[in-house]
Amino acid sequence: MARLEAAAPAERIHYRFFEVSFTRESIEELRAFLGVEPSPVDLGDRANEGIATGTQKRSAFACLALEHLAPTYAALQTR
Repeated sequence: MARLEAAAPAERIHYRFFEVSFTRESIEELRAFLGVEPSPVDLGDRANEGIATGTQKRSAFACLALEHLAPTYAALQTR
């Protein structure tokens, strides 16, 4: 991120968390940032959707990923 921010002006950089990238509000923010005209978006049609397990327990892999990515998430939250 530091190299990107050193090379490009702040107004040309847009950070987004993947987990919230597919809401209507998030898509509108990205569209406005890119200067793209609005178009209808069907958020109800899901492709490659995971299988719900009915539990909120995190797998060992998910916990490891969260631990590994924690510094990145913390840095992005300050921007």
